[in-house]
Amino acid sequence: MFPFLINGQDINFTQFHTNFLEVNPAFTGSAVQPRVSINYRNQWPGINSAFVTYSASYDQLYKPLKGGIGFKISNDVQGKGTLNYLSFDAMYSYQLKFKANLFLVSALQFGFNQNSLNTENMQFASQIDPILGFDPSKSGEDIAKTKIFYPDFAYGIVSYFK
Repeated sequence: MFPFLINGQDINFTQFHTNFLEVNPAFTGSAVQPRVSINYRNQWPGINSAFVTYSASYDQLYKPLKGGIGFKISNDVQGKGTLNYLSFDAMYSYQLKFKANLFLVSALQFGFNQNSLNTENMQFASQIDPILGFDPSKSGEDIAKTKIFYPDFAYGIVSYFK
């Protein structure tokens, strides 16, 4: 259907409803006052820093634009920093009033992401000697890219009655 590959994976929070912008960009500006949300998750704390996630967002209704504006920053650290996902997103929502109490909100989100790989704490097969064991001075591994930057786009829609 598409001439190019599309992938997607969002950060998971157990209390996802506390960060509206993580759920859907159409919630941007849905509160009467400006809103700040800060989330932290340490998944599987028994496994030393397996998945630690931070997220902070801000949004507000901006009447001159007939919608809301918002910003979000997220950082997902996996395996004590071996894998790291960092994202910054900006959102705009437009609120359309159909009848006295029926609204449709449409939103665009533009983001910039960085995925990074820290190979310092990794052990490769070429570093393991069958007799002496692990030798960090031996390494024949050549990893071309340890950081990847890419844009990210999202669209959301919400309909509600007052």
